[in-house]
Amino acid sequence: MATCKIKEKYKWIECNRPPLEGDPEGLCLLHSRQADKDKEGAFTKAVKAKLAQEDYDFRGVFFPGEADFSGHEFKKGADFFGATFSGDAYFSEATFSGEADFSGATFSGAANFLQATFSGAAHFSGATFSGAAHFFGATFSGAAHFSVATFSGAADFSVATFSGDAYFSEATFSEDTDFSGATFSGDAGFSGATFSGEALFSTTEFQQPASFSACQIRNQLVLDTINPARQGKPRKIFQADFSYIRFFDQGRLRFQDLSLAHATLSGTDLLQCRFNNVDWHPFRGRQAVYDEVRLYENGKYRKAEKPSNEQYARVEECYRYLKLNYEGAGDFKKAGDFHYGEMEMHRRASKWRWLPIYWYNLYRFLSGYGERPLRALLVLAGFLVLFTLGFSGAEGNLTLAWPSGRFWQDCLYILQKATFQRPERQIGSHWGQWLATLSPLLLPGQAALFLLALRNRLGRRR
Repeated sequence: MATCKIKEKYKWIECNRPPLEGDPEGLCLLHSRQADKDKEGAFTKAVKAKLAQEDYDFRGVFFPGEADFSGHEFKKGADFFGATFSGDAYFSEATFSGEADFSGATFSGAANFLQATFSGAAHFSGATFSGAAHFFGATFSGAAHFSVATFSGAADFSVATFSGDAYFSEATFSEDTDFSGATFSGDAGFSGATFSGEALFSTTEFQQPASFSACQIRNQLVLDTINPARQGKPRKIFQADFSYIRFFDQGRLRFQDLSLAHATLSGTDLLQCRFNNVDWHPFRGRQAVYDEVRLYENGKYRKAEKPSNEQYARVEECYRYLKLNYEGAGDFKKAGDFHYGEMEMHRRASKWRWLPIYWYNLYRFLSGYGERPLRALLVLAGFLVLFTLGFSGAEGNLTLAWPSGRFWQDCLYILQKATFQRPERQIGSHWGQWLATLSPLLLPGQAALFLLALRNRLGRRR
């Protein structure tokens, strides 16, 4: 007796049902791709019979019209691998007690999984959603696999709960995507995903690391109030990877009201990003990107994994883009911190960084790369004291009575020389002459660095 030839098309599917009369491929009633095979209700009757027997093997089944499984309880594993839904598919409020496998399935109409419950792993890898995909309020207790899935219509995962890991790697979202209010208790992987429409992550909660690395953004991806505060408690740390994101067309990435204190950004064009009320990692008295912080361990650079010049260069690029971004937005205080980070990465990448007289070492020591006015002022005061002490010593004025008058006379003389005045005084030593000659070179230069740092810190004006 002839049986269904579905195994010739899918080697992993076996079916002993007889072929449907007139089917050109020799497929049975369930697997036949004839659009009119349910005109007398035979197909619907066969599906209901399988459900009554708790037989949830629907691999490769072709559903010719609307498929309605709303509210159904799948008491064990449900397998829809490679199934085709030519009309709308309804699984709203359905319960999957075991694993649910929709890998490679095709949804030609709308896919409705509103408030569906997946107690085991949910597999949608490689699935194709030609119409809208509705997963509003769905609960995924196990791992959720949507890798390489294609969403040609709108995708709605708002208020969904992902208790296990969620995989959306290399998924394609052609229209608007909404993960607002969703909760990710495990890792959330969006690496390599493509967002062609607007993607919204508003008040989304990520309790574990999230990866958006190597994503492709063609419209706008918005992360708004990630990990919001709960009942007066501060929001949880948002750990995320936004490295090597690619922007196409009018692609933008917008961060709103969240913390990026534990987010990596290397390799991403941060000029295509918008940062509104964003917190950064507090690091050594400045705001820093986490990419730099990761290079450290207990306050010192890792000895076993000494950062390479390429790593320094990537972090330096992050700071450069952030500096330009914040300058364009008029936030010059944060731009100053990022300028400091840019210079610091450049200095550490240099092979001359061990030389005390290396330009960047001097610039850092004298004024914190033009961003630390207090440091510049203290160095200026130190220079003045050293010049005065040196001059007093050279002139033989360091006596027991020196503090009462000679110091201030010598200090005034050095100040007058540094301000290009011509005080009348006889200098009796060569060292005194040298110090009096050098003071107009060093002290005004350090004073200029102080004024520059003060201007940068208080806010640049164009």
